[in-house]
Amino acid sequence: MSYDNAWRQTYSMGLIDFGTGSNIAKTIEVPGGRSGRVVDIILGTVAEDFAGSTTDAGVQVGDGSDADKYYDTGLVLDETTDVADLAILHLADDGAKVDIELGRSTVTVTFVANAGTPTGQAEIFVVIDWD
Repeated sequence: MSYDNAWRQTYSMGLIDFGTGSNIAKTIEVPGGRSGRVVDIILGTVAEDFAGSTTDAGVQVGDGSDADKYYDTGLVLDETTDVADLAILHLADDGAKVDIELGRSTVTVTFVANAGTPTGQAEIFVVIDWD
C-alpha cells in the first residue's frame, strides 16, 4: 500500500465513559472498501477524572473478531489523567501495526473499560490514512 498521497480522516467517537465496567464498541465505515492505516488515537477533552481503577483503560481498533488487529494503545489511561490537565494525549500503538486490508466495509473501535470501581470520561478521536 502506498500512503504518499493518503486521504487522512479523523473520526470522532464522542464522549466515552471508561468507567462503565464494560467494554464499549463502535464501528467506522470504510470509505469505498479502501485499504488504510490507523495513524493516531487522540484523547481530547477529559470530562471526568480517571480514578479509582485497579486496571487502566485503553483503545483498540480491529476487524470485529480480533479487537486489536489494527491498533492497540495498551492499557494507558490511569488515574493521572484528569480534568485539570486540559491535555490532548496521543495514544501510541502498542500492537503489531497491521494495515486495514482492502475490501473491508467496517472497522471496530473498542474502548476497554477500567476494572474495580473506576471513573473516567473523555472525547476520543481515531485518525486513519486511507490509500
